[in-house]
Amino acid sequence: MGNGTLGGMVYGGVLSDTIKLNEETLWSGEPRDLQNLTAKAYLPRIRKLLNESQTAAAQALIDSVMLGEYNECYLPMGDLIISHSAHENYSNYRRELDLDQALVTTSYQVDGVDFKKEVFVSNPDQTLVVRISASEAGKLSFSAELQSLLHNSVLADGNSLVLNGQAPLHAYPHYLGKMDPVYEAGRGMKFQMRMEVLHEGGQVKMLNGRCEVEGADVVEFRLV
Repeated sequence: MGNGTLGGMVYGGVLSDTIKLNEETLWSGEPRDLQNLTAKAYLPRIRKLLNESQTAAAQALIDSVMLGEYNECYLPMGDLIISHSAHENYSNYRRELDLDQALVTTSYQVDGVDFKKEVFVSNPDQTLVVRISASEAGKLSFSAELQSLLHNSVLADGNSLVLNGQAPLHAYPHYLGKMDPVYEAGRGMKFQMRMEVLHEGGQVKMLNGRCEVEGADVVEFRLV
């Protein structure tokens, strides 16, 4: 699901469902000037080599004097993980993607109760919304948390979970086989995810960076 800026990949699990999140402006690195001011001086020589059909020599010269540094890397922002640990014996599992309504729906039954999870991303509000409901009152008991592969900390702010993150100063393209990002204090992009929790019935508690739901009728997450 996505709105062109904020995106979520909905995996649709029952015992543990992950929504992987990204946002178009979250990259490694920081502002820098990468202009190669000496490249222009080599252009006549490269043209001469090409006119003489010395393609390999022209390419080698281009590689050595005209190419800039690697781009920095587009990064995964984080995960919303929703865990229904008591729903092991589920049946009638179904997933749907409604292209007309831009809505992902996951539904199943446990002990005769219908459970449904709906996910969409609003463009006007720049918000990912997850609405979880049950066919009988008081049947929603589960936990939810925010995680990220990037350096982060999670805290509660009233009825919201807040993940404060730090992107690396540098990350290598994956095809180089270097998987260790470089972090440096005070440098690189900071980011934040905030997830407001609304509910009808039951109780919602924020414990150790997690949202714990007990006996609710409907729960809605709004993530920005």
